[in-house]
Amino acid sequence: MSGNAFRLRVGATVDRFSMLSPGCVTVCLSGGADSVALLRVLLELRERYSLTVAAVHVHHGIRGEEAERDEAFCEALCAGLNVPLSVRRVDVPALARESGDSLELAARKARYAVFEALHAEYGGVFATAHTLNDNAETVIHAFLRSRSPSSLCGIPPVRGFYVRPLLERTRAEVEAYLAALGQQFVTDSTNADERYTRNFIRRSLLPLMEKQNPALLCSLYALSNNVKEDNRLLDELAGQDLCSDAPSLMRRRTAQAYHRLTGGKTLASVHLNAIAEAAAKPGSRRFSLPGGIEAYTCGGRVTLVPAGKQTAVAEQVRLQIGRFVRYGKHFRIGLFKTPPARTDNENIYNYSTCYSLAFDMIHENVLVARGRTAGDTIRIGGMTKSLKKEYINRKIPALLRPEFPVVCDADGVVAVPGIGAADRVRPKNGGRAAWIVFEFRD
Repeated sequence: MSGNAFRLRVGATVDRFSMLSPGCVTVCLSGGADSVALLRVLLELRERYSLTVAAVHVHHGIRGEEAERDEAFCEALCAGLNVPLSVRRVDVPALARESGDSLELAARKARYAVFEALHAEYGGVFATAHTLNDNAETVIHAFLRSRSPSSLCGIPPVRGFYVRPLLERTRAEVEAYLAALGQQFVTDSTNADERYTRNFIRRSLLPLMEKQNPALLCSLYALSNNVKEDNRLLDELAGQDLCSDAPSLMRRRTAQAYHRLTGGKTLASVHLNAIAEAAAKPGSRRFSLPGGIEAYTCGGRVTLVPAGKQTAVAEQVRLQIGRFVRYGKHFRIGLFKTPPARTDNENIYNYSTCYSLAFDMIHENVLVARGRTAGDTIRIGGMTKSLKKEYINRKIPALLRPEFPVVCDADGVVAVPGIGAADRVRPKNGGRAAWIVFEFRD
């Protein structure tokens, strides 16, 4: 491919995704073919976009003399092109030992930490040299690892201050462009080691697949773009109170909650599917997830919390005649002399309910709502029942129990939503009644 054709095609990608505007662009330069081509083509495009071009090279403290060679190559290349170069050295083996990450993952984290620090200091955008081949490898890698559907989105053209001008160009086009320029580059010898999954995909799997579909790279790019659009729509729907029992939205809401709680981590599809399946069934379940997160399902609802985090017990409140008082985050409780008009406040738990009480109960007694305490019982239908066991038998979600109201008077438990009112407070035959009303909101 001629240098002019390559430049025009890269410029079309830059324009399509609004990657560049006047200012500084820093090339993340490894010395390999892709990043060298990126540096050269951005230098050709700098007048068009009014750019100042700089570069950064990260020495990872691995690969010995080869890493020294790469650093020296980048320094010579940038000096010859009159491009300012920042070189940063990090001890990846030490970082991997401390974190327990693989060398590959530790190197990536260290590299991006350098980019973040430089961006905080100098601003601008940072250009990485991901190509159409890299996108295909990412999508296939997601298939092999059976991750969530969102991982099939591939590599985004723009993410924050990172831009990928070569994302729609193939590695073959990159190498042809460099050949036309007579530009040398370095090769990482570890790229030949197929013990690394990405190398296996690049060297063995992709060539086999391309024999069946020569346009595979473009096909996978189109697939990832379609998934991006679907993903964006699902994200919007998941943020709305629509079709809460739809498995696809249940998985998406769970994935979003996990992403927020873990600072950006992705929950694998095996966990998302198991949680969505449990949420669709009667009863409740608890899941221990990677990253110290627990998921609770009950009645079509999923709640994620950090492992070991306990919901605070709601503060005791005194009930008042003729009005509602709030108890905890989810309940309102009221005492009324006339039957309440039922509002459409039923919910997945069915804890919105009312019970009739002897009229004298609300006039002569002080009623309070508090959390369950050890030994609490309620006598209903001539049987004394342990509230602790009733909570379990009626599958009241564990996370909700500390905020679940127990209405009491001086003699003990009067009423509990979803369980009932005590025999001793029920109206006698022909006796005047009053009502206690529980309203629950998710």
